[in-house]
Amino acid sequence: MRTAHREPGGSSIAASPDSHEPPELRMPETVPDRIALAQEWFDWHPHPGQRKWFDLRDDQGNEPQTLIAACGRRWGKTEAISADVAVRLLIDSQLGQLLVAPTQDQATGLFDAVTEKLQSEKLQSDRRGNLPQILADLEVKRSPYPYIRRKSDGAILLSARSAGRNGRNLRGKGTTRRLPRFRVIVDEAAFVPDEAIERALRPMLATVPGGGQLVMISSPNGKRGAFYEAYCKGERQESGYRSIQSPSSENPLVDTAYLDEMRREMTDRAFRAEFLGQFTDAAGMVFPEDDIEAAGIDDDYGSAPLAGMRYVAGVDFGRRGDYTVCMVAEISPAGIRIVDFLRLQSVSWTIQIERVCDLLEKWRVCAVTADATGIGDAVVEALSAQCVWRRLRIAVEEFVFSSATKNALIDNLALSLAQHRLRFPRHPDLLSELRNFEVIGRTSTGRDRMEAVRGHDDAVISLALTHHAAIPFLARSRSGAIIGSVAGIRWSVNRSSSHSSGTGDDKELFSNASHQRLQKSTIQHSFTAKDYLLAYLYQFAPCRVVGSRIKA
Repeated sequence: MRTAHREPGGSSIAASPDSHEPPELRMPETVPDRIALAQEWFDWHPHPGQRKWFDLRDDQGNEPQTLIAACGRRWGKTEAISADVAVRLLIDSQLGQLLVAPTQDQATGLFDAVTEKLQSEKLQSDRRGNLPQILADLEVKRSPYPYIRRKSDGAILLSARSAGRNGRNLRGKGTTRRLPRFRVIVDEAAFVPDEAIERALRPMLATVPGGGQLVMISSPNGKRGAFYEAYCKGERQESGYRSIQSPSSENPLVDTAYLDEMRREMTDRAFRAEFLGQFTDAAGMVFPEDDIEAAGIDDDYGSAPLAGMRYVAGVDFGRRGDYTVCMVAEISPAGIRIVDFLRLQSVSWTIQIERVCDLLEKWRVCAVTADATGIGDAVVEALSAQCVWRRLRIAVEEFVFSSATKNALIDNLALSLAQHRLRFPRHPDLLSELRNFEVIGRTSTGRDRMEAVRGHDDAVISLALTHHAAIPFLARSRSGAIIGSVAGIRWSVNRSSSHSSGTGDDKELFSNASHQRLQKSTIQHSFTAKDYLLAYLYQFAPCRVVGSRIKA
């Protein structure tokens, strides 16, 4: 006998059975059958784009561990997700599912779409097998957050949470003994912080046999972030990843005349992202995606310096929650190549200096540029003292950041990337920071304000400092003269004499064509030609830089 049942603070999907064992609906889990059930129960008929999303499989014919869909607006993301989640909730009694969105309102809206389908008349009237018992065993609760609980054993089958700023509220979620399988569905994933995806959501799947499944679906938000990087892996069909790109026009309910009107009224970049589901460079993106991709290298350089090669480094010391990053680069006639990458967090200044010095000593670095802004001044002093104590032949330059020096530093880096004079390994943290580094406004003095729109920018700053340290060594021989460029001004020194001259007509080498302000500004802490020659000569004796002068 079944009796109507309702617990305080919750609502039942249907009447409750007397049994305390979780009922199970034994139905096949193939894609055609799931779609057929969704059509029968919810009167939901997927369009071709949604069917293509349901059909994505890896090379073995299994569902990929990470499934990504880049969709245009009004493509039908909510309907597709809610139908898929609702069917799985009914046919798999050992599956837990988590809905995640940028805000709680968005997550709750998706949750409501699922509960609406579970309360459909066609589903409630279906008496096959033990479906009535399954529905009666489900309870919807709204506090402290929306979730669906199985009353017979208390297992939470579905919950909806916001990602928050960093995903800390999601930690601790995942599999349980009652629910050994787990799926995470991230709606509008391009707008969810990378830290939440990488450090909260992905670790949830670590204890799932086969890795569980992470589903990310969103309209694009520029060529940056975890969503874009996962999409690219799916495009390359890397193991465990599959992705699709679907425009709004795949939805037959979208008015084509309205799309044509939006195409005329919106910028090309905005229309392609919002309605075509295409990834475009963000409006304020400092480093274009094509330049980042062209700079990436996959070959193994090795873990030791090569005979006859010169190496330089750049160090950005982290403060509080930031990272300390040190990069080492090889200088050659072909340009600059990053060969090693050190990233530290939450360690003492003493340990940071020792680890940085270990790296500099390992690669026999001859020059390093370090951030000396604020407390960094004392840290660079300690770094210099450590280099002298170890008798390392390194010239240490103190670089103090201001709006002017930072813009010039970043502009020089951007230009070298555009000219394909810089190469680096495809380190995920570096790639993510380059893509997230943007111009986000102007300072009170009218200069562009550049920083990371999400996450950290320590790797970008370290790369820029490394590039700055390499500039004086990017010299080539021409008619017996050493030629270099400093702050956009070329200089030459005759090998047979100490005469040096600046050639102001040739300023374009290190001036960013898209940021003409560099031609009008000066780098306050740059070396003169004489200083760079001294740095080259003094690499055979311990020395350091004081201000912009070198002293042995």
